[in-house]
Amino acid sequence: MKNIKYLNLLVFGLPLFCFTSCKKYLDAKPNISLEIPNTVADLQAILNYGVHGSTTAQIGSDDYYTPYPQWQSINGTFNQDNYYWNLPNLQSSNGDWEILYSDIFNQNVVLDNISTVSLGNQSADTRDQVKAQALFNRAFLFFEVEKIFGQPYKPATANTDLGICLRTTSSVTAPSSRATVQQSYNQIISDLRTGVAVLSQSVPAQNLATKQAAYDLLARVYLSMEDYKNALTAANSALAIQNKLLDFNTLNPSTTYPMPTPRTNNEIVFYTNPVGAGSLTSSHALVDTLLYASYSDNDLRKTIYFKHSALGGYTFNGGYEKNQEAYTFSGLATDELYLIKAECEARAGNVNNAAMNDLNALLVTRWKAGTFVPYTAASATDALNQILLERRKELIWRGIRWDDLRRLNQDPNYAVTLKRNLNGIVYSLPPDDPHYAFLLPPDVIQLGGVPQNPR
Repeated sequence: MKNIKYLNLLVFGLPLFCFTSCKKYLDAKPNISLEIPNTVADLQAILNYGVHGSTTAQIGSDDYYTPYPQWQSINGTFNQDNYYWNLPNLQSSNGDWEILYSDIFNQNVVLDNISTVSLGNQSADTRDQVKAQALFNRAFLFFEVEKIFGQPYKPATANTDLGICLRTTSSVTAPSSRATVQQSYNQIISDLRTGVAVLSQSVPAQNLATKQAAYDLLARVYLSMEDYKNALTAANSALAIQNKLLDFNTLNPSTTYPMPTPRTNNEIVFYTNPVGAGSLTSSHALVDTLLYASYSDNDLRKTIYFKHSALGGYTFNGGYEKNQEAYTFSGLATDELYLIKAECEARAGNVNNAAMNDLNALLVTRWKAGTFVPYTAASATDALNQILLERRKELIWRGIRWDDLRRLNQDPNYAVTLKRNLNGIVYSLPPDDPHYAFLLPPDVIQLGGVPQNPR
């Protein structure tokens, strides 16, 4: 495995500590003396480690705010800078780049070796499943990188706007360059389309890809592109496989472990979380005041998602892990699918017989039993307004809001200006600002020779 470690070290000059997945693969092998994967089971061991979501996407969002004294105590200059979108600082590092590209490297190791390793005691179908899972994982990771470091998708300029570095091989001899936004999305969709044709629905672990997960992610990606027709098709395909929702009436808000929303439940389609960020823990981050106030008292999310903070206000409490302070959910779940479907139906003009039905099917599981009155809409615009508000309330703290802002800011009806107040100094992020694409780490620019995001 030392050959893979060597390759890892060279890709974008990433530090060795980021490649714990390679170490975990070594630890998982029955014979630690083996240096390269030899069987399909070896490659599956790499996939079993899972992938990470983005921390920066949550740090940059308006789901929360941090009082100045708590901001001063945040560990890591780049987390402090990212709280107000790198506005003054061109030299901040970013752990997300290192971690996500480490995960991408692991998927490429699988894909580069899948056709040559021995089947061992596995079937040819297992080989196909491993390949499809790696393609899904790579697509998931590329999209996480794109929504932080690539520029937002705009149909008119996607063929020239700066996207991401599309590393599709584990070979360090392959040149690195920034693809366009369109090329980046094309690669993501291609990986998913190839994977969804092969993936099974019977996978025992929630951190492994299924056919539903691939359709789910396709729906999210098409929504980001404002391709609402294809997003609706993908969401329908995912929900046709499994459409269960978690009834919040069955949860106990006082539960501390498992968290009120349990780690294993029927809503989860694909489980992952970002590497923990101290800036998002209850000792630093308070839920946006107006957002918290938007939940009705009969809405169980108000007690399931939040707890009162000693700092004043409320902190987020709605994840799936015992160590909620470090790990939040950034994967895929059916509640998001209902919201994607509802939004796409509203945009197509299918209001009360489709869009609002989808929204109500979700909300009835979130309100105290017997108190929910189904929502209605007077027009497609009215339906869209209600759905987008509920989307924000339901998907809080999942790293989704940042990409929603990038997408919705292109419509003047939904554009917002974000603000951060630090010790009386107000920093603003206007709609469609260049800072909606975070800076690439300086080492990537210097060593890779790729262009930096404009400022």
